Amino acid sequence: MRKIVLVLLVILTFTITGCSNINNNHLIVVRDGDLKGAINSKGDVILPIIYQNIITSKFNTVLAVEIEDKWGLADNAGKLIVDIEYDYIDNHFAEDLFPTCLNGKWGYINTSGDVVIDFIYDRTKWFLNSNITPVNIDNKWGYINKAGELVTEIKYDFADHKAFLLGDKWGYINDSGTIVVEPKYDRVRDSLFFTKGARVKLEDKWGYIDETGELTVDTIYDGIGDFREGLSKIILQNKFGFVDMKGNLLIDIKYDFAFGFSNNLAAVKMNNKWGYINKDGNVVIDFVYDKAEPFGEEDLAEVCVDDRCGLINNVGEIKVDIEFDDLKFYYNSNFVIVKSNDKWGLIDLNGRKIVDYMFDDMVFILDYNLIRVRKDNKYGIIDVNGNVVVEIKYNFIDTNSFT
Repeated sequence: MRKIVLVLLVILTFTITGCSNINNNHLIVVRDGDLKGAINSKGDVILPIIYQNIITSKFNTVLAVEIEDKWGLADNAGKLIVDIEYDYIDNHFAEDLFPTCLNGKWGYINTSGDVVIDFIYDRTKWFLNSNITPVNIDNKWGYINKAGELVTEIKYDFADHKAFLLGDKWGYINDSGTIVVEPKYDRVRDSLFFTKGARVKLEDKWGYIDETGELTVDTIYDGIGDFREGLSKIILQNKFGFVDMKGNLLIDIKYDFAFGFSNNLAAVKMNNKWGYINKDGNVVIDFVYDKAEPFGEEDLAEVCVDDRCGLINNVGEIKVDIEFDDLKFYYNSNFVIVKSNDKWGLIDLNGRKIVDYMFDDMVFILDYNLIRVRKDNKYGIIDVNGNVVVEIKYNFIDTNSFT
């Protein structure tokens, strides 16, 4: 029997009803020798193992498939919906229009295979959370809308979603293609989500601008994080503090390291120990840990002391004993993957053992309902009750290929 290597990829479909809910359709891309196909979580073959490559995306429910260096599209029921005739289809972050290459030129197709925007560009990008996207002709960039109409001149030296480079300076445009920040910054970040503002660098210092381009945090810091729960960590002379969105320094710049706020607490390091502070800068959980991670939605966080790890709640009470070599806790999960005596097993949040410590590695997959396991250099999949779903006999199952 031929050896089969499974490459796991997840296709997520999003439905929004008031608050955002996610309904997931899962496909596992499998590789047998040099060819790939796809099965569902029950092991049923959805796409035959005949493809050179398969690309999935969390932004849609289709698969870009390649045969003999040509690409097409298949749906998650295994039906070929766009003929395999293109040089490349870039499905990584596509929503409804797919950057597609034909005879060395780029345009856009939809899931019906219709050419929506002609193949006239040297390079294109995705319409990701926006109705405009950058396109390239003769090493210059401009912006088009979903009708293929130019909304800016093709004159920029580079464009990254809503950030553009002109000469050696960066600026921003809005969804209409109007410049809202003139090109004056040395570096920028958050180009994709500029509707919420962005981090900018000027003369080797970082600050923050709002969606209108107004500088709300002066460019005086060595580093600045993104805003979480209204606060951003800032760095000055290798020390960390926090500012609000108006640039007010709310927590002194005195910590050796800091994570952003999560559930109203931030993990911070001082004098080689970790603890937690609130938004007033008060210590809520003392500096007694050698390692501390941010809190999740369950108000639980991983902490370690003397190379032993466990979980605490938001008032510092131990919920999972600090006795394990290592652990993998995924927010929104009721289970914890733990390591003891160099082997991995599974416990619940009450510390009850679900799966014995017998595996060389374990990783949650598919919304934490399944776990990839490795034992004696072979891979398989179990569920959270320890039942084997995919026999532990494969050379590899790649859980890093989430696209």
